[in-house]
Amino acid sequence: MFITLLKEEFNDNINIIRNKYIRVDNYLKFYIKDTCLFINSISSTEKLTGAEILKKLEKVILMYGNIKSIKLFDDSIIILDNDFTFRLSILCLLSDGQSWYNKLGYYQENFNKDKYINIINLNFYTTLISFKKYKYSFDELFDLKRLTEIINKEKINDNNIVINFCINFIISKITDRTLLCKDVGLYFKINKHSKEDIHIYLQIMILLLFEHLFDYPREIELIKYV
Repeated sequence: MFITLLKEEFNDNINIIRNKYIRVDNYLKFYIKDTCLFINSISSTEKLTGAEILKKLEKVILMYGNIKSIKLFDDSIIILDNDFTFRLSILCLLSDGQSWYNKLGYYQENFNKDKYINIINLNFYTTLISFKKYKYSFDELFDLKRLTEIINKEKINDNNIVINFCINFIISKITDRTLLCKDVGLYFKINKHSKEDIHIYLQIMILLLFEHLFDYPREIELIKYV
């Protein structure tokens, strides 16, 4: 019955893989264990957004009636081209105070929205400068060789170079020093598909810095009860 409902809702190829995984064409893969459905992968298509795919799946689950929850790992990314990707969850946290999946009703254990809201309502410049006190390895966070080609500096393992570059670039684009972190997050969200190398690097660097501040793991389990 479940597969029949799935075919009717998606009107696409449904494949059963090794009697465990169910795949809807090439954009959705999941399996069911007891009363929980685990999503392995989901990606938007030319016809359907990720949110629309989830809504269709939830509709089938509600009609089927035997599944009580949906689980997944939030490792969603935005692919800019073959060389650049960044985490959608961090971009959404910086602009909205919650991840893309959070907005759709999927939450991690001990979800604390106030924590993220408090961070994104801080002054952006003050917050960015405060990153200097952290001892992050920027060699691990960023491709400094390519980065320094862009900012025309020799390769130096110095956190201040990266921080100053971020600050100076933002100041050159946006002159309002009273901007909050969420304002910059919204700016990035609107311009997330920019093809300009220097804008891409800036976006990736700042999102990586806020990833540490948010303390949001790269693979975090989310659940929604249906």
